Amino acid sequence: MYRLFAILCLGAVACATPEPQAADPCGGVTCRPGARCVEGSCVSQGGSPDAGDTDRRDTAGDIGPADTLTDLPAPDAGDDVAQDAADAPDEVDANTDAPVDLPEDVRDVAEDLGEDTPDAVPDVRDVPPDEPEACAVAAAEATPATLPVDIIWFVDTSGSMDQETDLVEEKINDFAAFISRSGIDHHVIMVGSNSSVCVPAPLSSGGCPDRDSDRYFHVRQSVGSNDGLELVSTHYPAYSHFLREGAQVHIVAVTDDESDWSASRFTVSMRDRRNPGFPNGFTFHSVVAYGDVPFFGCIGWSGAGAGIGQQYLTLSRQTGGVTAPICEEDWDPIFRAIADNVVEGSLLPCNFTIPDPGEFLEVDPARVNVRFTPGMGEDVILPNYDAADDCEGAGWYYDDPENPTEVILCPDSCGFVEGSIDIEFGCDIVKG
Repeated sequence: MYRLFAILCLGAVACATPEPQAADPCGGVTCRPGARCVEGSCVSQGGSPDAGDTDRRDTAGDIGPADTLTDLPAPDAGDDVAQDAADAPDEVDANTDAPVDLPEDVRDVAEDLGEDTPDAVPDVRDVPPDEPEACAVAAAEATPATLPVDIIWFVDTSGSMDQETDLVEEKINDFAAFISRSGIDHHVIMVGSNSSVCVPAPLSSGGCPDRDSDRYFHVRQSVGSNDGLELVSTHYPAYSHFLREGAQVHIVAVTDDESDWSASRFTVSMRDRRNPGFPNGFTFHSVVAYGDVPFFGCIGWSGAGAGIGQQYLTLSRQTGGVTAPICEEDWDPIFRAIADNVVEGSLLPCNFTIPDPGEFLEVDPARVNVRFTPGMGEDVILPNYDAADDCEGAGWYYDDPENPTEVILCPDSCGFVEGSIDIEFGCDIVKG
């Protein structure tokens, strides 16, 4: 440290305009032309000791690093100072931990600073380079895509079902309104007697008999105690035009009796339907007679059930539908449970509509990333794959790589989407 200090000081002196040498400035030693006296020693104008100066070897070790000594002649035997200088390393490490003897005035300053003086100068080689700026992104929260929903109701209009039919007419508009508020495009099909079932507006176009609308279609067929499943299947041609390709289908049975058709027969018959048919299957809901009462199933405010609807209950169990005893007086929870099931079934947590990136950005499929933030834990960027068959673990792919409208999560990602999905525009895509 002292040697570096000396070099800096000499550099400052060398930059100054030299003054004419005073007579005998070096205690009897006269410096030759091109050199001058500094603190009792002859120093060249460039700051190195004058090669012709008899005292140069006495001061060279105190002036600077060894490269200022390379032109010195070999030291005389026994000259310890010069020998020490000649043995000095070629370079001086500014970060060496070796002790250094400081001049008294410098040592006094260091002692005054005390503990505030850093122990060592930090090595710039240990300082990491500046990190590159992150790419500019515009993130938008992705909302799950939804499929349209087609709901087929059939209502037993036999003599024992008058009160229940009235409840369907009273509650079905609330049911449809709840689904509509959820943003789901829905159609409602009613299979039931023209005279006994009269659905009011706004689901229908009003009147009684009711009139069809853009969301409601009535198959005007009387349904008896035991033929509901058969009629929904055999009358398929009458309402198939109102079903939509790709829609989720829900079927709701309202009856107080058992079916003549078995659950398996009904399932097979519906599986064979086409244009559009039921390629995604269906979810079956049962508002039927069942409970602790033998044979009748239940007894309630409107009387007893006519028979336990076991085939309907089987269909609901097989398809994940809602079951509710028809003897209940309050049907609000029943309709709400069916509506909740419809809404939940319409969401596709594996499909997310690509949001609008804003007026200043365009969607570049090669510069889109999907960031998943779980309910608890660190967020992560999911890798992109070219297609569903290419998925290896968590990740996503486009519905159409050339003109994408949806981000579709790989099967291993769908099961843990309990959090939020953000679509980021502007960064190079992370490929899987």
